This record gives sequence, C-alpha cells and structure tokens, in this order.
Amino acid sequence: LEFQEVKFPLYSRALQFCSKDQDSFVRVTAMNICLNTLRIAVVTGDDETDGNASKAGLSFKSPDAALHKSVALPLRERMAIARYVCVPERVESLVSPMFMK
Repeated sequence: LEFQEVKFPLYSRALQFCSKDQDSFVRVTAMNICLNTLRIAVVTGDDETDGNASKAGLSFKSPDAALHKSVALPLRERMAIARYVCVPERVESLVSPMFMK
C-alpha cells in the first residue's frame, strides 16, 4: 500500500463543502464527514493499547454509540487514512472556515 496512491474521494468532496460560502447546514454536514473519517483512523482495537495510553483515553463516545462499537481497521489502513487527512492543505481546508467570518 503506497500512501501517495491512496485517495478518499468522499473526504475530498466533503472538503469542498467546508468553505464559509456554503450554507451552515451543508458546511456542518461536510465537516462531520471529514471528522468522522479522521475518527475512523484513531479508533483502535482493545488489544492495541500500549503501556503509555490508558483504555479510558482511547475510548471514544458518540451519541448513538455506533462508532466506538465498530471494528477497528487494521493499522495499515488507519495510517493511510491519517496520512491522507493530515496533509497540511487538507487540514487548513477543514479548520480555516471555523475561524473566518
């Protein structure tokens, strides 16, 4: 798996709707898609807890309790998602509309 070849078209498209010019409902929905994509990358299995992290620190709660009960992706796939999502230009596209008026 080459990280440079990994594409997430849903994430890329959602980023386009995060701009301040979009309707607030559309923008919040797009941000939710982006943040849930990132959240998938950090959900780990119970057996992956290292000595420095407590299980309480790795448990994620959601209102419907659906995400944190899902099966964690293998580390390789989570790393691919994290590397794609955390490219500085993509992070800027996601967070800058929150700080602009």
